[in-house]
Amino acid sequence: MAMGLPCITTKMVNNAIGAQPRKEILLAETPAEFITEINKILSNTALYEQMSQNSATFVKQNFDWNQNGKVLSAIFAQNLNEPDA
Repeated sequence: MAMGLPCITTKMVNNAIGAQPRKEILLAETPAEFITEINKILSNTALYEQMSQNSATFVKQNFDWNQNGKVLSAIFAQNLNEPDA
């Protein structure tokens, strides 16, 4: 997704990711469903491009290392017990 490639995964995996189905990620549960979704992506250039753009944007907005690092740093700063000088 971060590379702008349309991705197909299961509902269980997407529960952890939190992407919007059919907008940022495609979902399938059975081999037949995966085949159907793969064929949709490969045969529809507009869908491929839309999913590519949406998935990359989703990752940048939700899993950016700089943003996550700032959040983590803030948590550490709040919990840091500095001795009195």
